[in-house]
Amino acid sequence: MINEKMILCLNSVVKQSSNVTVSGKIIEKSTAVDTYQDYYSNLMNRFTSNTIFPTYFQKVVNSGETYYSSSFGTNSSHTDYNFNSNSELNLTKMSDFELGSLKFQYGAKLYAPTKSVTFYIGNDFQWNGTIVADDMISAAKHIKIVYYGTDRVYIQTDFAGTIIAPNAEVVVGQSGKNFYGAIYAKSIVVHQNTKITWVPFISNSLSSIVAENGNSTTLDYAINILAR
Repeated sequence: MINEKMILCLNSVVKQSSNVTVSGKIIEKSTAVDTYQDYYSNLMNRFTSNTIFPTYFQKVVNSGETYYSSSFGTNSSHTDYNFNSNSELNLTKMSDFELGSLKFQYGAKLYAPTKSVTFYIGNDFQWNGTIVADDMISAAKHIKIVYYGTDRVYIQTDFAGTIIAPNAEVVVGQSGKNFYGAIYAKSIVVHQNTKITWVPFISNSLSSIVAENGNSTTLDYAINILAR
């Protein structure tokens, strides 16, 4: 299920199952596709360089352990981080992080940040964990994954955030059927009965404009201006 927005395509949209629904608009043979292609090409091209962070270190966070983002340091871009079941990543420091790899096993927890965080990952990103958040839409606005690798990314459980993976395929909805955020990838596979709710990433910088109505209630969209 694609929720709330629209699908623009150059040719036609094929639904492979009667379970596929789109609550927004489907515009086939759209003349606006070229404009959107330019927009997303610029976004993807910013990250298409085969940036590789050689991994020399392994960090395994075991069951019952909590790892704090303040512990990410100069060796993080050369470290393979593996969060085992019932371990936790607590984003006490909210910033941009370069990591060699980041893998969450089933039952591992990521506590949603209150400010925007970007993970730049060189070699491997796998998600089978749990995002701890009062509101998954709010969480999705503050998490971004930029993945430079070529290995397939599996988003096996519910996820919130934007994923940019220009060199890899992203597979969504194997187990968890809810994805909040956006995906920009070389290719995307969405399993049946999966619900995708589009939520934009909102940067902490001044390159984003958040729309509000008259009573100062934040609306559910933003305009992200790409840095050139």
